[in-house]
Amino acid sequence: MKVQDDGNPESHDATKPSTTQSIPDPQSKFAKRRDVLMNFVTGEPIEILEQDCFGKCRNVAEFEKLNRIGEGSYGVVYRVRDSVQDKILALKKLFLQNNTLTRGELREVTGLTKCRHENIVQLKEVVVGKSLSSIFLVMEYCEHDLASLQDNVESPFTESQVKCVILQVLKGLNYLHSNFIIHRDLKPSNLLLNDKGCVKIVEYSRQKATH
Repeated sequence: MKVQDDGNPESHDATKPSTTQSIPDPQSKFAKRRDVLMNFVTGEPIEILEQDCFGKCRNVAEFEKLNRIGEGSYGVVYRVRDSVQDKILALKKLFLQNNTLTRGELREVTGLTKCRHENIVQLKEVVVGKSLSSIFLVMEYCEHDLASLQDNVESPFTESQVKCVILQVLKGLNYLHSNFIIHRDLKPSNLLLNDKGCVKIVEYSRQKATH
C-alpha cells in the first residue's frame, strides 16, 4: 500500500524514520555497576581494568569452599581448601557497608597483620573477588573452639587440661599486651584449639591499640 502525499510537508516527513540519535552518556555503562572507583576531584567513575581487578591479592576462586563453620559480628567464616597449596584453611568474608570497611573490620585486619605468635590465630593473606565488596581474610584453620568443646565433651576438663589452656591463653594475652593491644572480647568462643591442643586467640574486631 502506497502512502498518499496530502501536500503537507510535516505529515510527509512523519512517514520517514527518525535519523536523530541520542547522545550516549559516558557514565551510563557504570550506572548499574558497583565495582567501580570514583575520582575524588571530578566525581567521575574510573573503570577497573581486567588486569588490575585483583591487584596484588589472589582471587577467592582459588579456594574451594567446604562448609560454613561460624559467623561473627563482622563476617562469615568458611572452611576452605587452597587449590594451589592444597591446604585446609579458614576463610572469613567481611561484611561491608556501602563498599566500605567498618572500624571493626579495619581493627581486625590491622591486629592480625601485626601479630605473630603461636597462641594467636595467624592471618595468611587477604584475597578478593571481582566486586569491590568481596574481601576475604585467609587464616589458619583450627578444628574446635573452647565453647563447643565445653558443651559437647562427655566429662569436664581435668585440672591439668585447664592449666594447659589457661597457660596458653595467658601467653597469648601477654604477647598482645606487650604490643600494646587490648583484645576486649575474650570468651570461650573466641579461643580456638587445633588437633594438637594448641590454643589460638581469635576475633580482633573489638581490639584496641593503647599507644
